[in-house]
Amino acid sequence: MDDKKRTLGEAINNIKIEASGISITLSHAVSRLNELNNELNRLQAMFEGVEHQEDLLSQLDPEEALYAALYKKTNDHYDLYQPTLAAIVRDCVKNNGMIPESPQKKQAEYQCAGIIYFIEDAYKNLK
Repeated sequence: MDDKKRTLGEAINNIKIEASGISITLSHAVSRLNELNNELNRLQAMFEGVEHQEDLLSQLDPEEALYAALYKKTNDHYDLYQPTLAAIVRDCVKNNGMIPESPQKKQAEYQCAGIIYFIEDAYKNLK
């Protein structure tokens, strides 16, 4: 009976440790999504009420202007969860037109076939 209790106790502890790891991973993912959502809100606020978006883009540093133009162009063509779109567009700009493997890239490819090619091609045309 003691062996069964010990085995059960070890199993419970292993489950608690595994659940703790999952909790940390989920917490990190939620934190990253919140960061991306804040970035998206900041960019949307910049464009609200602006009649001449080109004037606004000229005031941004070149990387931010490229990001904003690429985000807008992609968002006009694809209906994708905005934090995911923000993440893959940011990755494309930071990596000079290439989107590295990531959970967001996989999600985008799954939801919108051809979006990765579209973004990378649009980057080359905007650059």
